[in-house]
Amino acid sequence: MPAAFNPVKDYLYPRYIKDVFYFPFLIIIAVFFTKSPLNISVFVAIVVNLFATIFAFLINDIEDREDDAKSPGKRFINPFGYGIWKVELGWIALVMIVLLTLGMSFVFNGTLPALIAFSILLTGGLYSWKKLRLKNIPVLDISTHAYFFATSTVLYFSLLPASTWSHATWLTLIAVFLASAYGDLSNEYRDFEDDRKSGLKNSAYYLGKKPTQALAYLLLSLSTVLIAIGAISQIFK
Repeated sequence: MPAAFNPVKDYLYPRYIKDVFYFPFLIIIAVFFTKSPLNISVFVAIVVNLFATIFAFLINDIEDREDDAKSPGKRFINPFGYGIWKVELGWIALVMIVLLTLGMSFVFNGTLPALIAFSILLTGGLYSWKKLRLKNIPVLDISTHAYFFATSTVLYFSLLPASTWSHATWLTLIAVFLASAYGDLSNEYRDFEDDRKSGLKNSAYYLGKKPTQALAYLLLSLSTVLIAIGAISQIFK
């Protein structure tokens, strides 16, 4: 049990601001490469994808609360792990996020975006849900993370009523998939010791720490190249 707990400094800031720092850049990429006009549909898409991201973090912290309580040196204090916040309140928040995410998607953007929103919530939940825990399955940990933390966002924007598909959109989907895969491997590299203590056998467990880092940088490099190619083709076509 921590001696003192500041909800903003110890949890909300490191978890929902620092860890979501990539989100504005992802939105810019999604809007640019799908040529989405700045209207109410896009505003709702931004809110929906932000809610889905928060959902993924929140369910992860609820499911991992016992493991996090065993890692006092973790970069944030999980309030669910120490009984500071009741787990029941976390589940209520998750239900509210699901209802808002699906409801806003369907009402403002239609059936296909709502289905994509559902798929984001589903994969984000199964990624952490301990009865399945996709993040404990090699390869699936990387691919599911890559989908629900980035690829799905570009896919969502591409299906908005006024958006358009192009070759650059396909390149972007691959690029953000690789970038998010980099993010997952980077997290596994960072949490390597803590994950081993908690018995997590993800991709990094089998690859080893240094190869995990090397693969992460390779994926990031490939992603950067594809984004550059896509941007050039979008601007000069």
